[in-house]
Amino acid sequence: MRRALILLTLTALLPLPSAAQVFDIGSGNTATSQQQQQETPPETLAEPQLTVDLPEAPVIPGQPVVVRMKVLVPTWLSKPITFPPLEVPNVITRLGERSTTPVSETVNGETWSGVSRTYRLYPMVAGDFAIPPQELQVLYAEPGKTEPLQASLQTPEIRFSAALPQGAEGLSPFVAAERLEISETIEGTPDALIPGASFTRTITAKITGTTPILLPQLLGADSLPGLAAYPAEPVITESENRGVLSGTRVEKTTYVAEAGFEGSLPGVALSWWDLSKNAVQDAGTDPLALFSDGPTPAAPESTPESRLRLYLALAAGALLLLATGMLARFLAPRLKARRTARHAAYLASEAHAYALLKESVAAQDYGASLTALSLWEARLGGARATELRTALQSASASAYGGQSASDWSAVCRAMEKARAAASRTETSKRQAALPPLNPGTPA
Repeated sequence: MRRALILLTLTALLPLPSAAQVFDIGSGNTATSQQQQQETPPETLAEPQLTVDLPEAPVIPGQPVVVRMKVLVPTWLSKPITFPPLEVPNVITRLGERSTTPVSETVNGETWSGVSRTYRLYPMVAGDFAIPPQELQVLYAEPGKTEPLQASLQTPEIRFSAALPQGAEGLSPFVAAERLEISETIEGTPDALIPGASFTRTITAKITGTTPILLPQLLGADSLPGLAAYPAEPVITESENRGVLSGTRVEKTTYVAEAGFEGSLPGVALSWWDLSKNAVQDAGTDPLALFSDGPTPAAPESTPESRLRLYLALAAGALLLLATGMLARFLAPRLKARRTARHAAYLASEAHAYALLKESVAAQDYGASLTALSLWEARLGGARATELRTALQSASASAYGGQSASDWSAVCRAMEKARAAASRTETSKRQAALPPLNPGTPA
């Protein structure tokens, strides 16, 4: 009780703040809060980031250069990114099944999302390669707004190189792989042929660790006299398993015996670089023995006689060319004069006059039609096409009399009818001019 009285006494002795002082403190705090809000800038999103990773050391030709391209945005992507193709001469670009994957990383304590693209570039030859910078368009979301933000990113210049390993300088062509097998399949009996019989030789190269596109042609054009070769187009099949390329190259040739012979076709041989052993290995097949029971092909003509025949053929060709030129020079003026005469005859013919008339009527030109009609009548020997003139005058009256349409179809019908009548008249004249078939027979 005594302690409570002491506390009450002390409280009464302490000065209390006035109402004005309480308002000033509150208003001061409120002004400071508003000033802080005005000075705090609106939150802005950071720009997207693009990183490109690639190995710096040279690779062996035929082996992949792995290029990883990653784009990160502070929010999320509004539209898939169209990555550049990364194409360059003498380089094969491959994208695996999961070459493009979503990613997320922590940037400055915040979680960013994006996408990653992995390229595998296979240099086919040794040398230095460069891919120029390319642009990427990125659309990403802005919180609280429907329209996405857009940013344009540029890739750096991508440089890489390929070099032959030590000890493989003499390989031509250079093929590096983890495994290479060459096998041969024969359909038929190449050692028991007769003229007209055939057999098929198939060479299959199976490679692992690179693309079969790098494999060279395995079967050459080797043959024997009396043996015809018919090669088919090579068949190349490529596959990929977890980024490792492999495949096959199949070459097939059909041989047909045309005469008797005995010999062999050379085997297939290919030296290649073994990636697992870092050494040169050999792969191939043995030579193929051949025999055909039949007459041997005729021996080729001797070289001097062949050259003589070639010279004679060239001389004969030159003489023929010279004679052709002289004949053309002699006949050219006559042919030109004949063409000129034929053209002049056509211009003076009834057919040409009728063509002019037909063209004028089709154009519905009354003046030109009347002129062409007079010319055509003159070519007919002065005959008058009365019905056609009447139709022309009627069409002209319709056109110049203010009517909406003129009957030129009647002119066309009258013109065809007049031409048919003129043709019959001309035929009758020619028949009357012919002599009788039997002059001695009384009419």
